[in-house]
Amino acid sequence: MSSTEERITALSRKLLVPDRDPDFDKDFSESDISSIVVVEFAKAVASEFGLEIPAEEFAGFKNLRELVSYIDSK
Repeated sequence: MSSTEERITALSRKLLVPDRDPDFDKDFSESDISSIVVVEFAKAVASEFGLEIPAEEFAGFKNLRELVSYIDSK
């Protein structure tokens, strides 16, 4: 697991799926996560990695794997 995946896992456990390892390949559309939680998660990711990710761009990520790829490309 990459450093980015480890950090996303920690944020995910805290905000998205408490007490479970996230499934990096599961589509966000298949998750039962409220939009408020997603916004909190997006802000936490941006803060953790020192990135500014526009909401439209964040909404375009299909799953956590795509988010990790995006972060690693920056």
